[in-house]
Amino acid sequence: MLPIVDIHGHYTASRPDSETDFRRLVDSPEVCRIVVCALALELEETAPGSFMDGSTNEQLAALIAKIDSPKLVPFCYIDPREDDAPKQL
Repeated sequence: MLPIVDIHGHYTASRPDSETDFRRLVDSPEVCRIVVCALALELEETAPGSFMDGSTNEQLAALIAKIDSPKLVPFCYIDPREDDAPKQL
């Protein structure tokens, strides 16, 4: 069995199954680590009837605390176009 390291997972707080999906991943013996970041951008519609609005860094921190697994590695989202981006980081 090959170990799995996902280096780019996005948490979408408004998606009802997001927490369940991440719990399923951390419960999998194949998964070693998942680097999860908030996605604070509003994205254009990707498919009819679906819209991803992302999540905040605070919502991601709450998910990480709730699931409480060393497999989840939080990574914050910073919009580099914002004037205070270095301070946020």
